[in-house]
Amino acid sequence: MARQQTRWTGIEYIAGKLHIDAELTPFLEWSNPDDGRYVIRCDAKRPMGDGTWTKVTTFGEVSKANNRNQYPIAMAEKRALSRAILKLAGLYKAGAYGEDEIDE
Repeated sequence: MARQQTRWTGIEYIAGKLHIDAELTPFLEWSNPDDGRYVIRCDAKRPMGDGTWTKVTTFGEVSKANNRNQYPIAMAEKRALSRAILKLAGLYKAGAYGEDEIDE
């Protein structure tokens, strides 16, 4: 049987190429489901060539004011992960943003 090859795109591609490891956690202190506000914390790390790791912690948030998607928790996760990966890749310095953060 032939081995199926995984094709990553966008943020997942960057994370895979840089061997970024991320952990997503609901951040209940800042979330309020009654108001439609959800916050996800992302702790991520990237291995460096010298055996050390570069680490970042960032958040993804969603409220009724900034989300039209019917899956707010998934959007908060996507925003948190995207921000962490772009930070670890050094792409924020170059002006890159995740697709969910770009104003239409």
